[in-house]
Amino acid sequence: MKSTCLIITATVNPRGPHVAEQDARVRLAAYEKALFHYVSLPVDIIFAENSGFEPADSEMMHAWQKTGRVRFLSVEPSLHPERGKGYQEFEMLDEVVESISGNYESFAKVTGRYVVRNAEVLMQSVPAGIRVDRHRKMKVAITGFFHCRTDFYRQHLLGCYREAHDDEGVFIEHVLYHKLAGLPDFQVELFGQNPDYRGVSGSHGNSMQRHPLKMVLRNAERKLLKWTGKQEFMVEY
Repeated sequence: MKSTCLIITATVNPRGPHVAEQDARVRLAAYEKALFHYVSLPVDIIFAENSGFEPADSEMMHAWQKTGRVRFLSVEPSLHPERGKGYQEFEMLDEVVESISGNYESFAKVTGRYVVRNAEVLMQSVPAGIRVDRHRKMKVAITGFFHCRTDFYRQHLLGCYREAHDDEGVFIEHVLYHKLAGLPDFQVELFGQNPDYRGVSGSHGNSMQRHPLKMVLRNAERKLLKWTGKQEFMVEY
């Protein structure tokens, strides 16, 4: 069994509410750019897609498929796209995790159009349960990038997508936060450094790149929280 892999979740042709970028060509170009970054990582890459897209529709992806560098998994489109992006993404993630559970001790999940420039560093050690950034004030867990033991996900998070409903204001970030809230701190930990995002948010269309000063402040807060034993952010800025 390998220690970890990277699961990239993708929806080239989106359905449902609150999607900032609907153009499949623009979305595909962003997926290709992100995948070009991730194929250099020393881990297996699994590209999971749930809108009927075929790798042969992209010259770049088709080449990676033929070489075996990227494993492409096609998941049936959700029957409930009206429940929103998070519902559909974690419905897909459940199927992917079940398919790899005997092959990897853990996995990192990244939302496919995001480039996390320091992903390799963030994936270097297998977490006790899950490594994810949480914010107490907003009661959200950041789902754009997290690292999770496969058995932990299957025990605690499988099926959690059913509680998400974007139009009712219950986003998957809220669901994940509440699922993790009752678990011991040693199982749910913050990343040791900020995930360094590039890309555009799928919800509001703004850049994912944070101001350098905020990055410095947040990294300092991580060190303080580690010293105090706290595993979620208390302050928003």
